[in-house]
Formats: sequence, structure tokens, C-alpha cells
Amino acid sequence: KRTMADMRTIATAIEAYAVDNSFYPRGISDQPGMESHISPTYLKNMPNTDGWRRALMCNTDAQGASYTVLSYGRDAASGPATRGATSDFDDDIVYSNGVFIAWPEGIQNE
Repeated sequence: KRTMADMRTIATAIEAYAVDNSFYPRGISDQPGMESHISPTYLKNMPNTDGWRRALMCNTDAQGASYTVLSYGRDAASGPATRGATSDFDDDIVYSNGVFIAWPEGIQNE
């Protein structure tokens, strides 16, 4: 839950940046790159890690038309492109362009 809340917080800051600039930060491929665009103006302290103390990933396309905030989950490995709710903490958590694309829900598999 904390990871998802932090991802929403980052996304809200990205959206605020877009309101002021008419595009998302362009060509970002890592969390420090995103932080340089949105902190401290849109987000005082950017969450750097997920609930498993691993880096949250942030990226945008070159045109600034879309963004993604990503946690690789408990296993810290990029998994298959699961869409929708998942019952496995090892699955990626993906927030893109204002909505969760993949997220943990319900009783989790150990």
C-alpha cells in the first residue's frame, strides 16, 4: 500500500508539472532524472524507494506525452507484462498516465 501511495504521489507531481508546461518531463529514463524536474517545486521530498527498499523507476517518452512509475515488486526483477490486479508481490506494480496498469490486490501469495 505504501508503494502504491508513493507512486501516486510521484504521478501527481508529474501531472502538476504537465499542467504548468503542457507536457511531462521529456526523455526521462531514471528516478534521479525525474526528481530533478519535479522536486522541490512539485514535490518537496520525492520517494526514492518502494516498500522493499528498492529504487522506484520513472520514465517518460521523448515527446513528453506519457509517463510511467514502476516498482519491480518484492523480487526486484522485471516480470511479464501483467495487466490488472495480481495476487503475487513479486509482480511489477505499474502506474502510467494517471492509472494503475498492474497492482497487487487481495490475499497475496507468499
